[in-house]
Amino acid sequence: MSKYNTSDPEAVEIRKKIEMLQSKNPAIKLYDVISKEDVELFEYVNGVKLPEDYVWFITNVGNGGTWRDGEYHFFPLDLDDADFYFEGVQHFQYGRDMYSIPVLYAGCTYSFGLILKGEHFGEISYNDMDMHMAYYEEKLPHSFKEFYLNWLEEACQEYGIKF
Repeated sequence: MSKYNTSDPEAVEIRKKIEMLQSKNPAIKLYDVISKEDVELFEYVNGVKLPEDYVWFITNVGNGGTWRDGEYHFFPLDLDDADFYFEGVQHFQYGRDMYSIPVLYAGCTYSFGLILKGEHFGEISYNDMDMHMAYYEEKLPHSFKEFYLNWLEEACQEYGIKF
């Protein structure tokens, strides 16, 4: 599979912003995309369904990456390390059971996850350093794509990049 799927205009625009950030800070990394077949295999083997916007992102833009010399890490979906996702799967009660896989490590005290079950399927959760998971309906974006684009916009502003 190629590094990027360049046929999607929205993915091209997102990658342009990331490339501008990389020109200001080479420590910013965007990992190669993965194939839809790999995603389907991951879902099948682990008995989960991943949200469509997340699948679009990792198959068209990039499958994870790092920011600020690795202080922030967007986790790649990795077929060879499924235990990473499911040994430490976060679960909590909010109306009904929900489960979250990690998508962003954001420093020593917290990370963010992607909810895979329940009424908030596909939305973002907050996980603290004690591995407690919380859902803040009013405070977090409601999809991985929105979450990533918010982060990207903030990162561009930090470096004075305007689009």
